Amino acid sequence: MRIYLLVAALLVLITPKTHADDWANDLANDWGVELSTGYVSEYADRGTTVAGQQIQSNATLTNGAFSTGVTYSRTLGDDRLAYGDEIDINIDYGFELGAGTMLNIGADLIHAPGAGGLFDIGAADASTIEIYSGLSFEQKFSPAITVLYDMNLGDFTLEASASRDVKVSEHSELVFDLIGGFASIAGADNNLYLTTAATYTHAFADNLSAFAGLYGGLSSEHSYTDASFPAGLAPVLNTSTTSAWIRIGLSAGF
Repeated sequence: MRIYLLVAALLVLITPKTHADDWANDLANDWGVELSTGYVSEYADRGTTVAGQQIQSNATLTNGAFSTGVTYSRTLGDDRLAYGDEIDINIDYGFELGAGTMLNIGADLIHAPGAGGLFDIGAADASTIEIYSGLSFEQKFSPAITVLYDMNLGDFTLEASASRDVKVSEHSELVFDLIGGFASIAGADNNLYLTTAATYTHAFADNLSAFAGLYGGLSSEHSYTDASFPAGLAPVLNTSTTSAWIRIGLSAGF
């Protein structure tokens, strides 16, 4: 996987620019860093509970249409008896196909700490690689469609989304998201899911903001879980086709 990431990053960075003479200056001037950290009452993704309460922290390095980042998701409290932590390493590049249309391609290394080394990659190992490609459109409701495939597990996801921003004040906005998808999970039933979200963001300064989000999920399978902890017994995962969770935190950009 280390080779894959290095090759992908090299291909992106050596791609000629329209003004080749300004390439070095662009690299020097366009780098940015985005940081965020926050609490989630449930870590749910694509209609499935991944973990319970967590602190999720992310650092992303950007340059134009290129970005690479790391997210660490730390499970909290008794939920650690039922769920693990997660580390995600992402690399992404975007291509403008035309006015208002963007194509993104990328890959994620998804790692379970404690199950093995970061580069122990395989269906039964500590890490897997997921590749994806997505189209987004600068239109009303910001429609987007994404295809994702886990190269080790064989999981396939087709996801569509829409988003709407509402200005609340000079420094605040409310963002509504609607996400629907189909997930084909190796060794399990196919899953249709729908996720809704409302997120309030307030900017304290040009590079510092706080966010608070309320999420709701609906799944065709009993893929949402909630852990209970009977005294003296192993954790019990109660399953459901619906779930709701919150997310609050801070983000900064430089």
